[in-house]
Amino acid sequence: MTASGDLEKRYNKLKVQRFQEEIDSLNMKYGGIKDLMGKPGAVVVVDALTDANEVREGSNFGRASICNC
Repeated sequence: MTASGDLEKRYNKLKVQRFQEEIDSLNMKYGGIKDLMGKPGAVVVVDALTDANEVREGSNFGRASICNC
């Protein structure tokens, strides 16, 4: 669980298990972001109409946007 055991002290076993499942899920989805050394050089977008916000943010920050419309 956690290194210090804070969750085990505050919550019952079921809650701790649910929290740990959520932590594992988030680490699997977004774990690569914490390993980045800098900002990404390009943004890959699958659908420009659905992800218009990402295309706009990429252009605002001077990043190349690669779209597969």
